[in-house]
Amino acid sequence: MLNCKNLILLSLISINLLSCSSVKPSATNTSNYINNANALLKQSQANAALESANMAIKQDPHNGYGWLVQAKSYQQLQDYKAAETSYLRAIDIDDDNVEFRLAYANFFCATQKYPQADLNYQQASKLATNNESELNSVYISHGDCYTSQNNLESAIDSYSQVLSKPNPPLAAYLGITYAYILQNNYPRASYFISSY
Repeated sequence: MLNCKNLILLSLISINLLSCSSVKPSATNTSNYINNANALLKQSQANAALESANMAIKQDPHNGYGWLVQAKSYQQLQDYKAAETSYLRAIDIDDDNVEFRLAYANFFCATQKYPQADLNYQQASKLATNNESELNSVYISHGDCYTSQNNLESAIDSYSQVLSKPNPPLAAYLGITYAYILQNNYPRASYFISSY
């Protein structure tokens, strides 16, 4: 027979176990919602992605990635004001996150607000100085933005920053090749695409 002390101890252990088990599924559910939203965005299902992002935010409003996928969902839906608000919320949660700042810069480039894009690419670059892969992503995205503006010399300079380092990714070769093609400089385009 259980005495009163053992019953109380067993009750406390049960409560602690239940509280631990309820924390883990919440974090897992948040990640699942974020991953699901990202997958839906790749399939251009922005409304469904937004629902999933909203669930992630409801589960954990302090997870910047929930706000990031919400912003990208709004952007796909062309609700740019809501998208900007969500990007800013993600950055507010973690202002040292290169991915958040880079996504915000890409948002401005996509909406043709180039001065704001340049400012945010510069801030992302400063944040990424200690991480080579993130810095490469910033330079490549900035190069892509310059290319979209037909500012080809700046694009080439940006891609060249990546190509000057060991083991540059394919995106840098493709970006600089495309910029040279747009300049009708086919020998340089051929050189870079064959250099990969």
